[in-house]
Amino acid sequence: MEIIKLKKGIATFLVTALLATGSAASVSAQTYNNKDQPFSFTLPGTNYYHVDIQNGQRKENDTGSYIYSYSSNPSEGALFSIHGGHSKSVSSVKDLTNCTKGGSARIWPGQKRRIRQYVYELNYPYAFIGGSAITDAGANKNLSGLWSADSVGSDPYCN
Repeated sequence: MEIIKLKKGIATFLVTALLATGSAASVSAQTYNNKDQPFSFTLPGTNYYHVDIQNGQRKENDTGSYIYSYSSNPSEGALFSIHGGHSKSVSSVKDLTNCTKGGSARIWPGQKRRIRQYVYELNYPYAFIGGSAITDAGANKNLSGLWSADSVGSDPYCN
């Protein structure tokens, strides 16, 4: 009788340990959409944002978005924003919500920066990149580079 209780106790312990290990692994395993995607657009004047409404990226977790070494600059940099949406492309910027912490984030040409944003936390499945000129001199300048909806790595935040 004692042997059966001991075997039953060991079996219960092993099953509990396996379940705990499996659930811990699933909690820590996050997916990332950190594949760099090209962006290119012309900056509107100050107080206006261009948002690339046709190329949303799937947002997989609560990390910041990532802008990688953009070029074609206004020398004073540009203001970037990350917007949340419910589908991969939308018909109007009015269908998106600016989810950038602080509204926008300034990045200079050639920098690699993460942007704090709340797309995932606000339950939007897609992220969209936007940009604006900082001064009138930056209006109508072309802006291009790479970005990803989810960031990994240790590059500094810009906001």
